[in-house]
Amino acid sequence: MTTMTVLWISYLSLVNIGQTFMRFQWDQLLLETGFLSIFVSPLSSSKWAGPRSIIAMELVRWLMFRLMFASGVVKLTSGCPLWWSLNALPVHYESQCLPTRPAWWLYQLPECVHQFSVIMTFVIEIALPFLFYAPFKQLRRIAAYGQVLLMLMIIITGNYNFFNILTIVLALSVVDEELFLPVKPLSGCNHVGLISAVSVGSLGIIVHYLFPMTISDDWSVQFEIGFSYSQFVDFVYYATIASILLGGCSVVLAIWKQIFEYSSYGRNFIFSVFAMLLFLLSLPSYSTINTEVHQSIWPELHKLSDKVSSFNIVGSYGLFRRMTGADGRPELILEGADKLGGPWQELEFKFKPGNVRKPNKFTAYLQPRLDWQMWFAALSDYQHNPWLISLVYRILIGEKEVYRLMDMESFSDFSPAKPPKYVRGRLYTYRYAPIRNDTIAFPDIWWEREIVSEYFQPLSADDGFLLAYLKRIQVIGNDDVPPRNIFLSGFLDLIWLYMQLEVGGVTLLMWGYFCVLLYIVYFCVSLTYR
Repeated sequence: MTTMTVLWISYLSLVNIGQTFMRFQWDQLLLETGFLSIFVSPLSSSKWAGPRSIIAMELVRWLMFRLMFASGVVKLTSGCPLWWSLNALPVHYESQCLPTRPAWWLYQLPECVHQFSVIMTFVIEIALPFLFYAPFKQLRRIAAYGQVLLMLMIIITGNYNFFNILTIVLALSVVDEELFLPVKPLSGCNHVGLISAVSVGSLGIIVHYLFPMTISDDWSVQFEIGFSYSQFVDFVYYATIASILLGGCSVVLAIWKQIFEYSSYGRNFIFSVFAMLLFLLSLPSYSTINTEVHQSIWPELHKLSDKVSSFNIVGSYGLFRRMTGADGRPELILEGADKLGGPWQELEFKFKPGNVRKPNKFTAYLQPRLDWQMWFAALSDYQHNPWLISLVYRILIGEKEVYRLMDMESFSDFSPAKPPKYVRGRLYTYRYAPIRNDTIAFPDIWWEREIVSEYFQPLSADDGFLLAYLKRIQVIGNDDVPPRNIFLSGFLDLIWLYMQLEVGGVTLLMWGYFCVLLYIVYFCVSLTYR
């Protein structure tokens, strides 16, 4: 418990300090999961089956339901034409922040395969989460395995840091522990398999009715949505109310079970009140998927939720709400030169698309947040991304920490010791290069691009506009605040120096994953022989 508390506070401080670079939904998800883990984790390794774990695991189940159901619903309530036409996935493969190599291959698949994949996404995210609360473990496992399959596909086609791994952990938490540990099966439950099969079959019939398939004369297959926008909004209204009642009843039943099955009534009562408060605090953010339900939430609960929002203990989710890049992927390219007349050389980043011959990389074990923010910057202008002008200034003055975040090997003319005199930004439209039979496995050209406009004019380190802008956003011109804790400051400096090594950061991260895996194995084995 103490370890989880320290980890949660540490990451909360990182999110608050990181601001724009730490405001992703998976950062919110990690904080909410970490906060619940404080109460799921035991006070000591010998007290895992403590009285608090039952209620806390119900809150974890509720979190997983909110994450997936909201992510599925918002795709259709947003009115995005690509989701409604079932043609969102090709655009997603091409225009997502950091695609992988398999995304290029999957992009080339026939249209009917993409449409069927979108339908399966809706089924996994909208229908299956209700099975998290099914009375039979077989149905809960089907729901969990569906989420795991979706997350694995996202891992293969895109780089989303720890989000997919964390979601898989949450999904597996809704199934019984016998999934991992040998538990004697219950007798007299032969009918459960039949009920599960009937339930899955019924779901398949409903999906066939909601997404009818047509086969043309040339044997091409097409899918379409068989319901209207207003009908779906009505469904979301009733489904949101039903899910709140379902989640609330599950938490109440868990509280009832703990209070009457454990002798520590005082501690159980206090934690039960706190757990119910957490459930209520999640309602304002969760109910945003339906305006009518959101407005019916008790106003005082909205105010209380706003007051604790800075702690990130509950969040609002809705991934891939609308598809951007239907007409091509907008990409911001920085270029440097020693003269205004050129020649200009592209200042490439390590992971985001730039050179059309450079294949996409797999970076699922980490999140290059600068590369991610460059994707968001391409969707607007520099006035909405003040950090970008600060980045340009640091490139111009040769700041080593910034250059380490870039692919310095791709621009040999410049370095921290010899920075460019001028930097400019240009906006391009990128599209995947079409498939060619002679290069289907490893194409020579991965992207095709065309220039759209100048993103910002050439800037130099002594440019009056640049310096005035940086002073206005308080990047320069402020006195440095001396550290209050010299010992802590020195310790953090040592960590920073180690992380600057070429393999230091990745090595530390991978060893962390390995230690966590060893602890999980030890924990499961200790439960088996207890």
